[in-house]
Amino acid sequence: IRETSGIEIALIAGNLPGFNSPPAPPPDSYASEPTSDVMVLTLKIPAGSSWSLPAYAGSTTGLNRNAYIHTGQKSKVGDQMISGQKRLKLHPDVETEFTAVDEGIEVLILQGRDIGEPVVQHGPFVGNSREDISKAFKDYQATGFGGWPWPSESLAHDRHRQRFAQYSDGQVDERPMPEA
Repeated sequence: IRETSGIEIALIAGNLPGFNSPPAPPPDSYASEPTSDVMVLTLKIPAGSSWSLPAYAGSTTGLNRNAYIHTGQKSKVGDQMISGQKRLKLHPDVETEFTAVDEGIEVLILQGRDIGEPVVQHGPFVGNSREDISKAFKDYQATGFGGWPWPSESLAHDRHRQRFAQYSDGQVDERPMPEA
């Protein structure tokens, strides 16, 4: 995380001029392929401040860059005034200035190349075909993706049980509830 003039910039993945490289992605991840050009960046920009995302220096063929403004009510991106939370498709070959107008904003920037495969999405499921989506629904309905190994479907503990912690070695530490 780098802080400059009150602006917090965190490079989570990828490369950005002037920044140290973040930890490497998992070796089997698409992000570990240098040609994927994956970048994940978060920004916290206080009111009245601006920061510019540099243009991508290499080939932008098949390269996608999106900004998600998720905090703040009024911002300016390039020459465009933005109200509220929005997703913006950016041109990776153009430097983009982000400005927090009346209050601070927080922005997530995601960049990467097309994977060159068909993508089908329905609800929370993503696959390469309708058959993938159908199979995901069936798997989820049958097992909840791994199943629930406890005898009850309830997500809560007994209402009258003391506070407790159970450790990986099996030890249980119980403590009384505080007086109301």
